[in-house]
Amino acid sequence: MLSVSPRLSVWPAAWSPFPVFHVSEDTPRDWTVLDARMRPRLQRVALRVLGNPEDAEDAVQDTFFRAWKGADTVRDPAALEGWMCRIARNVAIDHVRRRRYAETLCDAPISHRVPAPEAVHAVREIVDRLPAHQRRALDDAVAGYGMAEIAAREGVSTAAVKTRISRARAAVREALRR
Repeated sequence: MLSVSPRLSVWPAAWSPFPVFHVSEDTPRDWTVLDARMRPRLQRVALRVLGNPEDAEDAVQDTFFRAWKGADTVRDPAALEGWMCRIARNVAIDHVRRRRYAETLCDAPISHRVPAPEAVHAVREIVDRLPAHQRRALDDAVAGYGMAEIAAREGVSTAAVKTRISRARAAVREALRR
């Protein structure tokens, strides 16, 4: 079995779906050929997952970087195209996860931000208009109490506390949008 290494050029042209592709630091033109042949397909794969052409292009760039780093792990050159499409799909999924994580940071407890004084006053007014059980749960969560502690205080399950906090945050968010 031949091993593929970034330092060695060992793929016979007959094995490769890309006849001039050899993994070698000394032959960047081979990566250019691979790029020209694979980029459109990788962009379609990434675009299908991400839905945004700019994000898809970033994912394709990350795909080529990961392929370069992992080129020595390819055992079957005939599977190169599928391997790179799998990398593109995984990279795109990672982008989606990072995007979702960044969006959930907006749901971080109010105490983790430094808002303007007028914003604090506006939020406090909104929180004061919430149903009592939601207001108590949200205030306790912001104060740093755990779900189990809040549940014990309120005499309900932790699932009920999570629901109350979630509904309270949604109500505050909706009120701030108006």
